[in-house]
Amino acid sequence: MILKLGARNLFEKPVKAISMIFVIALAVAILFCVFSYDASVQSYIYSVETADSGDSDITISYRSDGARIVNMSSLSSLEDDFEYCIGALSVYGLYQNATYVYLRGFERENIDTLFEIECVKGSIDDVVYRSDNVAISERTAKELGLSINSEIPITVMNKTKLFYVAAIAKDNGLFANNAPYNIVGINSGVTRYFNSEWGGFYSEIYVKLKDGVSVPSTIETIKGLAEYQNMKVEYSVDEKSIASKADTLT
Repeated sequence: MILKLGARNLFEKPVKAISMIFVIALAVAILFCVFSYDASVQSYIYSVETADSGDSDITISYRSDGARIVNMSSLSSLEDDFEYCIGALSVYGLYQNATYVYLRGFERENIDTLFEIECVKGSIDDVVYRSDNVAISERTAKELGLSINSEIPITVMNKTKLFYVAAIAKDNGLFANNAPYNIVGINSGVTRYFNSEWGGFYSEIYVKLKDGVSVPSTIETIKGLAEYQNMKVEYSVDEKSIASKADTLT
């Protein structure tokens, strides 16, 4: 009966029926856009918030009133619980004494542990070949006028060291939060600012736990180690903060 009435109205009042169909279709399209926008915003914020820490569970980093550089030797007793444990030495510097950059140095074997670095020019093998080679993003290359083999003088603490572009990567992963410009290289290349070319010390440590290992318990255990008592030991990702930022933008 309802179908018959609907069909009769469709033929008797075609303009009204077509208008109704258009309104329904428009409403569906708007809802689709809204939900897609929400998902896109959440995805973007997540990629930016995890650009430093990747898929790690725990981050050990310096406090303003605590130690700024540490090594990982004290974590050896917990290594059976780790899927990986890697360090990064990160410093802010000036490129050509004018442009702020964020220089991060990883051990050669760990440079793409947090994220796969998707090179569009050059390769990771080229980056790890020398301690003064680095990878930059496509955006950095474009905005700073850099290309493969470009020389990058970076000044940190009134010391200027030269680096060379060995790879240009997509603007994702370690380069998702490219403000200031992120530059990724080798730990021993960055430790030159601290009068050492041997590497082995870090400003951040990232820990990924094996399945079934408790994150809160491991955080408390690490906090109890003398080496890290004056450092921040916390979840790598603050899910509540990400959700809050996404809600604010949507």
